[in-house]
Amino acid sequence: MADIGLALAKMQPKSTVVLTDKEELIPLLQRNIELNNAPNAKVQCLDWNTDSTDFEPDVILVSDGIFASDLHQPLADVLHRVAGAKTRVLLAYESRVFSDEVNFFALWSQYFTFHDIKPADQHPVMRSEDIFVFEGRRK
Repeated sequence: MADIGLALAKMQPKSTVVLTDKEELIPLLQRNIELNNAPNAKVQCLDWNTDSTDFEPDVILVSDGIFASDLHQPLADVLHRVAGAKTRVLLAYESRVFSDEVNFFALWSQYFTFHDIKPADQHPVMRSEDIFVFEGRRK
């Protein structure tokens, strides 16, 4: 969700924030950057099935990226291709189908170690009973 990335760009104006999505959504992302006056945000097409990036990000934020089970393998694969040894991956999602979520974490665990971020460690206003947050790093 680009709105999360834009919020991050606004909160961290000295950081470069790269928003990624499918090719057809790139103009919309660019327009949102302009409307939100976020000059430190950039847009890049990232096809989970084939693409990589030409840089090693410090942080990858995946917001609600595991809702579709047919995208679990491509997501796990692209995180493996894009994340470097020092990259921190933050994965936040709304719980929908527990068995699907278990399947994604089985795939993700092939490449990453991860742990949940407990609600007590989350911002008290922003946390929710049905939103889960995990942090991962490459093995």
